[in-house]
Amino acid sequence: MSTAVMMEQIAKASPRFKAKIAGVFYLLTILTGGFAVFVRGRLVVYGDAAATATNILAHEPLFRLGSQPSSSWSRAILLRRLSSITCLSL
Repeated sequence: MSTAVMMEQIAKASPRFKAKIAGVFYLLTILTGGFAVFVRGRLVVYGDAAATATNILAHEPLFRLGSQPSSSWSRAILLRRLSSITCLSL
């Protein structure tokens, strides 16, 4: 699908649909951010780097899963702002 076709479809979308998409991105941002804070709180021992490293090595899948939302969070913010801009431009 070309960029021009995609932009045309976005322009034709209703404001209510765009608002729902923006809301989904807000919810996604809140959920992934909360999960990342939860994981960080369980693995990081402030003031003790050795204990933190031990926790991370012992729970590597949890660490990987918890660090993923930070990059997803950046994408969600970008998409949320783009959807908000298109809602306001109508």
